[in-house]
Amino acid sequence: MMWISFSAYKPAQKNTSEEVKNLFLKNTENFHNKCEELANVIQLLQQNQTSIQNAKKTFISTKQSYKSIEFLLEYLDPDLAKSMNGAPVPSIEVDNAEYLRLGNLEPSFALISPEGLQVIEEIIFADTIDQQELSKAIPISHSLVEKSAMFIESIGNQPLSEKQILESLREQIIRVMTMGITGFDAPAAGNEMSNTALSLQALLDVTNILKTSAKGSNLKLLDMATDQLENAINYLNKNTDFDTFDRLYFTRELANPIFKTFTLLQAAYINYPKNALVTNPINNKADNIFSKDFLIPAFYAKQDQQVANNKMIELGKTLFFDPVLSSNNERACASCHSPEKAFTDGLEKSMAFDFKGNLVRNSPTLLNAVFTKSYFWDGRVEYLQDQVPDVVLNKVEFHNTFKNIVEKLNTSAAYMQLFKNAFKRARW
Repeated sequence: MMWISFSAYKPAQKNTSEEVKNLFLKNTENFHNKCEELANVIQLLQQNQTSIQNAKKTFISTKQSYKSIEFLLEYLDPDLAKSMNGAPVPSIEVDNAEYLRLGNLEPSFALISPEGLQVIEEIIFADTIDQQELSKAIPISHSLVEKSAMFIESIGNQPLSEKQILESLREQIIRVMTMGITGFDAPAAGNEMSNTALSLQALLDVTNILKTSAKGSNLKLLDMATDQLENAINYLNKNTDFDTFDRLYFTRELANPIFKTFTLLQAAYINYPKNALVTNPINNKADNIFSKDFLIPAFYAKQDQQVANNKMIELGKTLFFDPVLSSNNERACASCHSPEKAFTDGLEKSMAFDFKGNLVRNSPTLLNAVFTKSYFWDGRVEYLQDQVPDVVLNKVEFHNTFKNIVEKLNTSAAYMQLFKNAFKRARW
């Protein structure tokens, strides 16, 4: 579980962190009890000893209790949160990500079945109850009971810092704007807006606790946060229709300002080291989810903390358009990723090396490619730079070796200067 804190924080005069933890424990215990009720109801439903209406009512109550702990559960243990309320679709994992390099023709896949509240929701709220599907919901519901009990035991023995609290509040606002009001975790039951209101109510409860020990500018920020949260909650409770809900207004006028206030609170309470490791994709200083610096590319690209300078960009751009990277000096990155075609080639399947035949798929766009979770059709590569060898060494793409590329680049005085300008700290 994630209980990592890399930075110091300013202690409050009153132990509000302990109060927040106690409230969170209370709400988590309530969720655990609701999960037990849900498991019992599903068992009775399969035995025709209760009504589908009662099962739906119990599920809605369970989902509502989850919303009160979502903000901190997602922060402390995102994997557990995913297993409890993840998307109701199977996931695929490649068992051997190196299969192509090892010469195997076929990859080995593992199909992971979905679990959690959303799976149960689709079963219970289906137009007709499928007994076979209902039988699948029984072990899933019992799993929720077991996992929530284990989580309660775990967090009871762990401290909770103001840093963790404030960061979880800020992350929840992002979750509300990108997932909550879109119905991401409500595939069948609806109640998207009321559930979102409950998740914001949990944030309001926490900010009210923090206010009891705050003073000066910090108290003013917390007062602003509570006012903004109350306005957002009221709007959600008054505008419950999913189809007519004004998401643009809610995001721009209500939720995004809350995000800014929480960003200011983080800056006021938390001392982030200047050269801290990148452990979060969200920029701690970004106060607008639409700002250019909202996401940190280094987190996704698995690169060091060094910020790319203009000289690095110049070198990369030159290499991107130069066919020197291919063995026949006729193919460049831009050959299949043309800027004029949204960094694609516009073909159903890209041309192969020496223009003989085609590749097995098309060339995807490079726009925002750094934020992709996996690369290639089978998802065998997780990071952008790790997909380069597959292109360079592939006989139907660049058909080259890195040794050959280095030798060619070393013969170019222009490239040598570009590399020296870009990497001044390197030994030449």
